[in-house]
Amino acid sequence: MELWRDARSQGATLNAVVYNALIDAQARSGRTEDVATLFAAMKEEGIPADAITYSTMVKSHCVKGDLTEALSILSEMQSMGLCKDCIVFNTLLDWCTRQNRMDVADKVLATFLSLNIPPTNFTVGILVKMYD
Repeated sequence: MELWRDARSQGATLNAVVYNALIDAQARSGRTEDVATLFAAMKEEGIPADAITYSTMVKSHCVKGDLTEALSILSEMQSMGLCKDCIVFNTLLDWCTRQNRMDVADKVLATFLSLNIPPTNFTVGILVKMYD
């Protein structure tokens, strides 16, 4: 966050790629408050969030254990037409598997399948773990 504050204080122009990298760094640490701050700053600066931004926010909430918010963001992504690949679904399915939340995993998988998104080898690996 210090890097972001320094860049802003020096008048640097940040784009979506930079914001996504900053959001990812905070997400990996489970710092959902910082993720929200960066996301709000993106909006304030008129930088459109993309599928990577939203997927990273889902990851942040999964790391923190906030499944409700992660699913809410997934729903928002769907309404915006941003669910075009399996990345966000892999994140949620992996989290559900690790937390033994097969009830939620089944719903996420049903949504994934309904969108006709092709799975990757990673998706198949998660499914094998889920039903092992």
